[in-house]
Amino acid sequence: MGQEIERKYLIKSNAWRTLVTSSVSIHQGYLCKHKNRTVRIRTWGNEGKVTIKSAAVHGVRTEYEYDIPFHDAQAMLSDLCEPFPIHKTRHIVQVDTHTWEIDEFHGPLEGLYLAEIELSSTEESFQMPPWVGLDVTEDHRYSNSNLSGYSASDWRVFQQDL
Repeated sequence: MGQEIERKYLIKSNAWRTLVTSSVSIHQGYLCKHKNRTVRIRTWGNEGKVTIKSAAVHGVRTEYEYDIPFHDAQAMLSDLCEPFPIHKTRHIVQVDTHTWEIDEFHGPLEGLYLAEIELSSTEESFQMPPWVGLDVTEDHRYSNSNLSGYSASDWRVFQQDL
């Protein structure tokens, strides 16, 4: 059994861009988006993955991830996943000993940037970079499974609620 401990933040400036060490294009969709679990299909560059996650409690959840053939992942994304999959570019930024993943969303979610940091324990401390903004770890509106359901018009309404 895998465990993921992660914090998620909004971005308040573009200062992170000069620190990017690599980037990858990601397409992802959901076979299941239940409040207690999700099943995600993802293409990561030219790799395919299936991920099963439990609901997060204070940024901690059970996670299982497996490689699948790229063409199978593409077919599942187009034929089996729920509407409005996510397209984003993930940028990797190193700050001290921690790796930050900055997701730059495209399509209907254009303009949304989220920073995530994975930790080894809930008590682990880390340096907060100056470009990191509001902590949205507990705000379900920013979960990828929730965001994947947004069309362009839905996203405009969501932004007005913020």
